[in-house]
Amino acid sequence: MAVLLAVSVDANNHAVMIAWAIVEGESESSWRWFLSHLHTGIPNIINPLTTMISDRDKGLLKADNEIPLVNHALCVEHISRNLQNTYGRPSWLIFNQASQ
Repeated sequence: MAVLLAVSVDANNHAVMIAWAIVEGESESSWRWFLSHLHTGIPNIINPLTTMISDRDKGLLKADNEIPLVNHALCVEHISRNLQNTYGRPSWLIFNQASQ
């Protein structure tokens, strides 16, 4: 099981959850279903002012054409964790220091 989330930022710069779903897994079909329903519920989400931040999940990468024209970015927290898991704490410290 996995939880898929769509989060926005309000006028006070606070994170606000705008959609969520519990699905069998982070598969392409689950992400397509979620993104198509997100687009149905919020039609103006497809615009160049929208940014999709992800952890490079393969299912999401294959399904991101459900909401075209949006910007894409990578989650810094996930990049940091991946560096630490792959190359150890010294690389994590360098990355975190550089990203502040």
